[in-house]
Amino acid sequence: MVESDISKLIDAWGDGDEEAFDRLVAAVYPELRQMARFMMERAKTTRTPQEMGPLNPYARRLVHLTVAEDPQMSSESIGDAFLKTVIISVRR
Repeated sequence: MVESDISKLIDAWGDGDEEAFDRLVAAVYPELRQMARFMMERAKTTRTPQEMGPLNPYARRLVHLTVAEDPQMSSESIGDAFLKTVIISVRR
């Protein structure tokens, strides 16, 4: 994604387009998406829930969106503070 695409997403997000925000975060945090996918595979292989975090709300949203791409997987946030942990697991 080039800089002008990111600028357009920021403008769209500023105009209230929530999908633009999701695309913007995905563009800015590719490493986080990659880590979420790695943890999903690890959860599938080991059949053990995997933890990511602590994460801020924006990073958690990106992880949840990434996990939602696979219908076999689920995710939930746990914790009482601003920074929470995301648990990634195989659906039962």
